[in-house]
Amino acid sequence: MGRINYEDADKYGNNSDTEFLKLANDGDMVTAQLMVKNMEDVDIFACHQAVVGKWDDGNDKTRFVSCLRNYDDPLDVCPMCAAGLKTQVVMMLAMVDQQDGKVKIWNRGKTFIPKIKNFVNRWGDMTMKPVDIIRNGKRGDKKTTYDIQISPAEPIDISQYEKPEFLGGYIMDKSADEMQEYLDTGSFPSNDDDGSPQNDAQVRRRNTEPLPSRRGESRATRRRAGM
Repeated sequence: MGRINYEDADKYGNNSDTEFLKLANDGDMVTAQLMVKNMEDVDIFACHQAVVGKWDDGNDKTRFVSCLRNYDDPLDVCPMCAAGLKTQVVMMLAMVDQQDGKVKIWNRGKTFIPKIKNFVNRWGDMTMKPVDIIRNGKRGDKKTTYDIQISPAEPIDISQYEKPEFLGGYIMDKSADEMQEYLDTGSFPSNDDDGSPQNDAQVRRRNTEPLPSRRGESRATRRRAGM
C-alpha cells in the first residue's frame, strides 16, 4: 500500500545529487525550495521499521518498509502488522538547497504534516517560494523542534530538478512473502539491505492501488506485467 493521502495520516498509529537534510546543531538553518506544488506532491507513507544490519558503533541499522495495509484493512493483509510491528506515518519531503544546489530529503513524522499543509493552503505552489528551516535544540536533545517560515531569499529556478522516487528506494517495497521471511529469519530474501536505494522498483503508488492478489508476487512485477 505504502504512499497514503495526507488526509488519512491521523488514521495510522537515485540520484548522486540527492542526500538527506542534516541540521545537526541548535540554530542550524537551511534555505530551500520545496518540491511541492500542492498536497498531492507531498510523499506520505505508512511504514514499518526493519533492522537490516549493524552500524560500525554496534547500533541497529534500520530501514523503512512500506506497509501493505490500508488503515481499515484486516491486520493479516500485512504480515508485519499481523506480527504486531508498529506502523508509523513518514513524510519524505524533497527540496532544493539554495546553498549547494542539491536535492535534499527531509524525513518527518505525522505531526509535521499540518505545517506543510498550512503553507500549501496559504501560499499554493511552494516551488518558487523559498523557506528557511531552523533547528531549535542541541545535538541529541529529544525535545528538538524545527521552525519553517517563508524566506526573504530570492527564488532560483528548480524546474530542471527531478524529485526522487521514494518507494522501492529509500523506502523498501516488499511483498507479503518477503515480509514473512524477514519475520521468520531476520532478513529479507534479497541483497538490497545495505541502506542504499533500490533501482528496480522506483514506482510511487497512491493508496488507491489494489492490493496484490497473490502473496508471493510483488506489486512492481504485477504492474510491469500490465495487471
